[in-house]
Amino acid sequence: MINRIKKFSLVSVSFIITISFLYLIGMKFNLPILVFHHRYKDYSTGSLLPYIVAVVVSILVERMFVRRVKS
Repeated sequence: MINRIKKFSLVSVSFIITISFLYLIGMKFNLPILVFHHRYKDYSTGSLLPYIVAVVVSILVERMFVRRVKS
């Protein structure tokens, strides 16, 4: 039970940190591929790349955690 809580919190924190870091880089250096923007009238949305990268990083962190717990 404790391992589930640790795993969930580790994955959640890694997701939040990764997405925050990527958005910060996008805002700081004006990179439109890393910035999410939304316009109501134009129906223009920004990049979802930070979300995809954050999900991949979270999956990798989870796998590393599971390997360490098993060994």
